[in-house]
Amino acid sequence: MFLKVQFSAGTPPSRNAAGNAQKGSAHMADWLDEFFEEQDRAREKEQRQSQLDDLGRMASLSLFRQLWARVESDVNRFKEKTHDEGIATSYVQGNGFTIQRPQFPTFQLNVKLETAGVMSYQTSIQVSRSLSRKLDEGQILTIAKAQDEIYYRVGGQDYADASDVSKLLLMPLFAILKI
Repeated sequence: MFLKVQFSAGTPPSRNAAGNAQKGSAHMADWLDEFFEEQDRAREKEQRQSQLDDLGRMASLSLFRQLWARVESDVNRFKEKTHDEGIATSYVQGNGFTIQRPQFPTFQLNVKLETAGVMSYQTSIQVSRSLSRKLDEGQILTIAKAQDEIYYRVGGQDYADASDVSKLLLMPLFAILKI
């Protein structure tokens, strides 16, 4: 049994194999370079996200206090304009606040700083004794995109300012009072 081998015209087998080996080696080096660059980019992205998460957590207490100050200010301005003294505000040292109106229609809002970067809120409304309470609850996240870009996120919506979040939290109270 004999094996017949043919080569293309003018190209000896050793040169052809060497050329393919060099191309393959170069292609492999490109592939590995891309692989390691991708790994470096992923590592850098992960480190950057970790830094932003840390920044958001560090800023959360400050944002919580800003939100409390704005909510309290808005409630006081509302009471001043409407002469409704039935709304009470209370601050729980360091981690929460409550807005309450015990007369019908009743309203209660509790906001608590759960963990760094996460606040929870719960709203309870009862228009009359014969109607059941309406409850709403959710989370307020503090998000950092950059050193100078930290904001609130509620229900998938981003809010740059505490006044926007205050409005979101207090509108149910103001709506039931129909002022």
